[in-house]
Amino acid sequence: MNKKYTYLLGASLLALSITGIANNQPATNNHKKNLVSYAQNKSNNSTDNKAINDASIVSQIKDKINKDSLLRNIPLEISSEYGNVIISGLVDTKLQAEKIVVIAQSNKWTKNIDTENLKIKNSKQPLTDSYITAKVKGALLRDMPLNIKIPKNIHIETKNKIVYLSGYASSQAEVDEIINTVKSISDISNIENNIQIKK
Repeated sequence: MNKKYTYLLGASLLALSITGIANNQPATNNHKKNLVSYAQNKSNNSTDNKAINDASIVSQIKDKINKDSLLRNIPLEISSEYGNVIISGLVDTKLQAEKIVVIAQSNKWTKNIDTENLKIKNSKQPLTDSYITAKVKGALLRDMPLNIKIPKNIHIETKNKIVYLSGYASSQAEVDEIINTVKSISDISNIENNIQIKK
């Protein structure tokens, strides 16, 4: 068998092998093992990354809360599931509750916050609007450029789940960015924008 024939035969076998895989022909045992191993590794890595990210979110939120003199001694339970943060606890004042929510929402990985079990002592008033305002503040602190100050530049108020924005920004693009960030908060029903563009 000459070299030219051997080369052509080898190339043909390789082409047939590739064609078989492309056409969903039965894979060899080694090929099957490799595919299973790849799938398992991918699944494990995805789970590990999710666990690490959620652990990081909780750790970062707790760290910021513990650095705040108004909040550090409050017993809180904080957990996260794919960036959806759940906060439980009993605080003394509305200000404390709002600060906790602002801190949690300002974390770059936080998607949403469940505040159903974050309560204020001796208060039976619904806190839905207060928590929405706190979430909006946190989201703006997370997403906005440093020249946007809250409440110096942007004032936020919530009534019946409607978010009212006022203040000033330097451009329409900045206003649009603020609106898009506010829209990311799932609890709101509408946005009333009264932000002025500063000349």
